[in-house]
Amino acid sequence: MIIAASQHESVTDSASYLDSLKKDTTKTDTGTSAQSNDLKKDSTATGDNPANSAVLKQLASIDIDAPTFKKLYAKARKKYDKFSGNTYIHDKSSPQYVNYNGIYAYIAQNGSDFSLRFSIQYAADDWLFIKKVTFNADGENYTYTPDFKTDNGDGGIWEWCDDEVYGTDIAMLADIANAKKAQARYDGDKYYKVVNITPMQRAALKKQLQIYKGLLLGYNKTK
Repeated sequence: MIIAASQHESVTDSASYLDSLKKDTTKTDTGTSAQSNDLKKDSTATGDNPANSAVLKQLASIDIDAPTFKKLYAKARKKYDKFSGNTYIHDKSSPQYVNYNGIYAYIAQNGSDFSLRFSIQYAADDWLFIKKVTFNADGENYTYTPDFKTDNGDGGIWEWCDDEVYGTDIAMLADIANAKKAQARYDGDKYYKVVNITPMQRAALKKQLQIYKGLLLGYNKTK
């Protein structure tokens, strides 16, 4: 609108006026861009991103700061998948193969996108064909119903699930990680099995939740 108005001036005055507008616009755009970048940084650092705020709410009981995050992130086991572009972040204590017993969380990172995944692995001599898992954390029960896969070999069987977790399931993992005592009951077709979630497993779970929360807060971008 301002440029159109300048067409009523003489050619010389118009050119001069347009040049001044370009200079002013450059200054304004630069200032706006810097302000926008600052807003983005502040939004990431404080967790104000709408996509992350709900997740951070579920992780309210998990404490993390930038220095602690950097230590945990550096110590984590990382594996890059060139086909998906994902980097998978595991605690070093978590199993690397599905034919081992385990209860653990890990993170899939792709650029600035992060997802939290949760895996349960049951290895034994006989099938359960697990349909449901009930967690008990300090007396509080939580029901979890993922789809289990199965396989067998060398006289043994294994059943496992590996799913991205959302919403209240994230809060459930936080409660398990913070619990003084936790167990899981695997309910199968006919039988069930109760297993203890060991202190090492709970500590590993908590570290993964701390790393995940730190990533959402942008601690990986801070110096």
